[in-house]
Amino acid sequence: MSNQNSDTGLSTPQFALLTALAVITLVLAGFNVMAQSANAGERQKFAERQQYIAQTAKLRKVGAELIKTTAQVAVQTQDKQLTEMLSKFGFTIKSNNTEAGAAE
Repeated sequence: MSNQNSDTGLSTPQFALLTALAVITLVLAGFNVMAQSANAGERQKFAERQQYIAQTAKLRKVGAELIKTTAQVAVQTQDKQLTEMLSKFGFTIKSNNTEAGAAE
């Protein structure tokens, strides 16, 4: 029995080595596909967090303007319920009596 395969011209150890390398290559390719998939998922999560942060910054500006306008209306109309609602959420309204007296 010879140590050479008649179909391929490779010896048995060479054939075994090439087969092992092919299997290792397939396993590594599989790991690469899984890693790319996981990376894509993490990139998606990162993009969603960035979008959330950007939207939060915009909403913070809108919220501040809304609170300011609501406080101005509460002072101008002397609306007790509106003032109480704002104070429930931690906002204190300080009215400038000198401006209010001059306006009347």
